[in-house]
Amino acid sequence: MAHKQLVSQGIIGGVNVLKEYNLYPEPSKMTWATATDTHSDDVTTETDPTAKAIYTAYTLQYPDLLTMINRAEPDFLMHLGDINQIPFNVDSARTLSSLAGIARQEEILNCPVYHVGGNHDLNYALWTESDCLNFWGTLKDQYVDGKEAENTDEAEKRGYYHATRGDLHIFVLNTCNKDVSRPDAWYDIDATQRAWFINELNTVPDFKNIIINSHVCLRPNLDEYQGSTDPKDFTIIGSTITELENALEGYLTTNKNSRIVGWFGGHAHESMRKEIPISTSGGQSNLNYFTMQWGVFNSQSPVYNKADLSFAICSFDKATRAFDITGMGHQKSYSIQY
Repeated sequence: MAHKQLVSQGIIGGVNVLKEYNLYPEPSKMTWATATDTHSDDVTTETDPTAKAIYTAYTLQYPDLLTMINRAEPDFLMHLGDINQIPFNVDSARTLSSLAGIARQEEILNCPVYHVGGNHDLNYALWTESDCLNFWGTLKDQYVDGKEAENTDEAEKRGYYHATRGDLHIFVLNTCNKDVSRPDAWYDIDATQRAWFINELNTVPDFKNIIINSHVCLRPNLDEYQGSTDPKDFTIIGSTITELENALEGYLTTNKNSRIVGWFGGHAHESMRKEIPISTSGGQSNLNYFTMQWGVFNSQSPVYNKADLSFAICSFDKATRAFDITGMGHQKSYSIQY
């Protein structure tokens, strides 16, 4: 029987609620939910009636989304960013109020939750340590609040971390890096973070499975992306892609029984997959990048349609090396054999 961890989820209706989480899930098969770009907001001070209607609907969707995820009974939820609409540098009080509301909504979850910082969460790609501390500190992130948080303060400041659940290694990277001196990229993974990632990656032993999560996927499918006519608005620069993919190839060449299950992102408001062939001398032969569908399908309509709620249930079976994404709403489904 797996060991259990009791996690306090705060006070609801005057009663201190405890949740029982599976701290050491079945290692042979892991199931997790992904959601992204849910853009909640505290609209009490919003003066624009159209914006107030739209973001009221966005805020209403999240507890419904969490209820649906609970029914699937995943091992954990990975939220891929833009959980919030208004960043700190626009209205810090509104942001903190919205995040506190999100944290209360997440109390209904029957599984741990990990959060990725998106551009709406972290000041449109101009984040500071204070932003990270406020973001992860207000939300009840499993890494920050749980037993996995071996270096909590640094994780909060950096906005990126490495955690484990069973045989699954979870990497969260912060793509909200805007280099103001470089016009070719709004989003990137800075040199310090890249060095940290490569070092952490090489500590993962063989026979393990890895997922990588960032708000902006390392390789969005530009042919399918419809959220912008200007690629610099969302692409990560080529030298970063090359450095990190070389590191992934090197890891898989040495650790032939490990698998990079996928690199997951949001931001583009599209559901897409990009497959990149690699050479690993007998190990994994491709890398899969997934940009996941955002929560609400129609951003221009103030009418909330529950049928449009989009998320995915992901499952990786270590024994068979089968990876499945079961898409809900407008999220596509995929079945991959490694």
